[in-house]
Amino acid sequence: MPLVRERDQVLDVYRYAAERGWVVLTFCAENLTTIEAVLAAVKDHGECIGCRQLPVTIAITNLYSHRSQTTNYTHTGKWNMGLRLFLADLEVLTSPESPYADLKVMVHLDHIQHDVDEPLLSWNMQQFSHEPFGNKAISIYYKPAFCASIWLSRDTGEIETRNRMMSL
Repeated sequence: MPLVRERDQVLDVYRYAAERGWVVLTFCAENLTTIEAVLAAVKDHGECIGCRQLPVTIAITNLYSHRSQTTNYTHTGKWNMGLRLFLADLEVLTSPESPYADLKVMVHLDHIQHDVDEPLLSWNMQQFSHEPFGNKAISIYYKPAFCASIWLSRDTGEIETRNRMMSL
């Protein structure tokens, strides 16, 4: 299955997981080897439990001060090249000829910050399943002084948005 990016597809993945009582795991990666190891483990587990379409989220940080994975993805140290390679690797690893083609793989930008990651915000955010800012985000997204999250009820499958103000 190609990468899950469209809002309705993302919501379907969360519903699918909720119906089974699953958590959709997210793994951060800063190289091809890690991405492939995660996908291989998810595929193997899916085969063990008889479910070839297991959902998983692969994430990457950008200029996050504790670990800047995009800058570590390539020896150039350039975040934009690292992010492009990360996305390209995911495209190849989820393509129809890939052994991981049946997995439901979502892409997440983790710990995006409105100040240091400002150049990233001009990118096409439709490349990601979870927008770090904006009204289509699944999981958690941040704006200055505002936090919102999407919750999926395990019991009813209903989607609820919870918003709250944050003190700065």
